Amino acid sequence: MRPITKPLAALALLALIVQFRPDGIQGSTDAKHIVIVEESSERNATQAAVYVQLQQGTEAERRKAKGCVLEVIDRDDTDEGGNVVIPPADYEGLGLPAILFYSKKNGKLLYKQSLGKEFTVESVSKLCKGHGA
Repeated sequence: MRPITKPLAALALLALIVQFRPDGIQGSTDAKHIVIVEESSERNATQAAVYVQLQQGTEAERRKAKGCVLEVIDRDDTDEGGNVVIPPADYEGLGLPAILFYSKKNGKLLYKQSLGKEFTVESVSKLCKGHGA
């Protein structure tokens, strides 16, 4: 092989590896702050059970090991200063409940999606894994 073809072959191999990587390593590797924004007055018993399961057990431990945090917040929750915790612009146009992924490093909103009313622990966990959390 000529000297220039070795780096090209390595780049081609790297491109193949990236293309076929497993779901567990998609997205950025920095820790995420995951927020599920909801209207708590519309929460049903199934959603409440899903929230509890998401914040406990093996999935919670897996996220914690990656430095990720998952919170469930009402859209009207405020901080000590009376400011809304999650700006409405961050979930504008989405049906609630919605899931938002923020970088813990810089607070930037990375991804957002409506969960719909029939979400499951599995569907939320898949979203989290797909976004590196």
